[in-house]
Amino acid sequence: MRRFTSSIPVESVIIFGSYAKGQHGEWSDIDVLIVSDYFRDIDVLERFRLIAEYKVGRVQAFAYTYEEMVMMVKKGNPLALSALIEGKPLFESERVKRLMKKAKQLYTKKGRTWRLKQDNN
Repeated sequence: MRRFTSSIPVESVIIFGSYAKGQHGEWSDIDVLIVSDYFRDIDVLERFRLIAEYKVGRVQAFAYTYEEMVMMVKKGNPLALSALIEGKPLFESERVKRLMKKAKQLYTKKGRTWRLKQDNN
């Protein structure tokens, strides 16, 4: 990950999923969210190819711009909400920190489903 973050300007890196929750097993992958405006003009398949060049071990990385993350929160995207609400940031920008706080204020998890909190409807 360090090799990747030194190659492109990265705004935030957040570990999420079973590793972030301390529920990982022997075969668990390590889910990582990378936020960077570097990805703005790169299509999703190309992003995965780019990330694969730096892949180490069982890391499963997801790459989005800040604006994409904002839209994903507005739409209740489970990947974005899991990363922003339950994830453990390795580092984050101030605006990603604010987005994490906003997501926590807006959403709650019921079982495996994210829902808007009642006072936000």
